[in-house]
Amino acid sequence: MEVRKAIIPVAGLATRFLPVTQAVPKELIPLGHKPLLQYALQDLRDSGISEVVIVTSPTHRKVVADYLKGNLKLEKLLRDAKKEDLALRLSALRELVSDLSITVITDRPLGHGHAVLQAKRYIGEEPCVVLYPDDVIYGTTPITEQMIKVFRTAQSSVAALSRLPDKEVSAKGAVSGERISSRLLKIEKIVEKPAPGTAPSSLVSVGWHLVTPDIFSYLRKLRPGKNGELIFFEALADMVQDGKVVYGYEIEGTWLDCGSVEGWMKANAYLTFKDKGLARETKEFLKQEGLL
Repeated sequence: MEVRKAIIPVAGLATRFLPVTQAVPKELIPLGHKPLLQYALQDLRDSGISEVVIVTSPTHRKVVADYLKGNLKLEKLLRDAKKEDLALRLSALRELVSDLSITVITDRPLGHGHAVLQAKRYIGEEPCVVLYPDDVIYGTTPITEQMIKVFRTAQSSVAALSRLPDKEVSAKGAVSGERISSRLLKIEKIVEKPAPGTAPSSLVSVGWHLVTPDIFSYLRKLRPGKNGELIFFEALADMVQDGKVVYGYEIEGTWLDCGSVEGWMKANAYLTFKDKGLARETKEFLKQEGLL
């Protein structure tokens, strides 16, 4: 089976970014010059994905849809004003979106699992990528491409993984399993947000998954957890418990976790210091302020 479709579930309240997320969807918060959503769409497009379903809140649907439309009038104004670098940012978005068939639907804030279920009719009986755009992977090979490479051989669901210090694991979905190769393992245990000291390993989900169609039947059987939410990763845990084969793949690249304000600030700092010009200017500024 070829992987052609993806779901981006972003219908939550994004309370950690309040008050800005009262009006601005978290997926449109900028990281550097681009919003988080654009990094995700770029990764999907560069990996051969052609159809994307974005599940957002009713409040934010129009904002997301308007962003994806682009702005040809503004693009022309910038070119007429000889601001080609700014015009290129707009044209890059326009060209990216034109390469994808994007559907924007809405859901209540009932967890990622519930949002993914709303996209079922657009996915059918095909494998698909499920991702959270506040998890940005910085590297040379798109993360979706990495997972598709595994899927082509395994024909089973794949969870993208990374290692964290032990003290940070309890905030994530932790996994353990049988090592197949240096980066690949057959998952044997999944624990969502394990209590401190109880995690099966330091390997955690980075928020990107490639799943087979049977994920939807497991999502339907989930019992709502805290705040009535359906936790997507718990459906994968149930698949493993039932003997379904689910692989974990340790990603190549740096995981920029923008799910909190603190993580988002660190991610911006990371990208700043990856740019030689910006890094030099920033260091000079910090020295002038006595901060470095």
